[in-house]
Amino acid sequence: MSRLRLAANTWNSTLGCLIMFAFGVWYLISEMKILSRDLEREPVAIDRISKVLLTSQVRHSGEILLSNHTDNLD
Repeated sequence: MSRLRLAANTWNSTLGCLIMFAFGVWYLISEMKILSRDLEREPVAIDRISKVLLTSQVRHSGEILLSNHTDNLD
């Protein structure tokens, strides 16, 4: 009877270790997917931000040029 109990305890601890290992592998894979997705989005976000900044600079310089032009008309 004690051999059976020992075998069951060994099986339970081995099964627990395998489950913990599988969870660890799954967690690492999911974290890597999240990190790679963020790295793919970063250049797109930087490009979008730079376009917005460029547009606002062009708009601002256009307003300055327009105001200088109308000041010269007076």
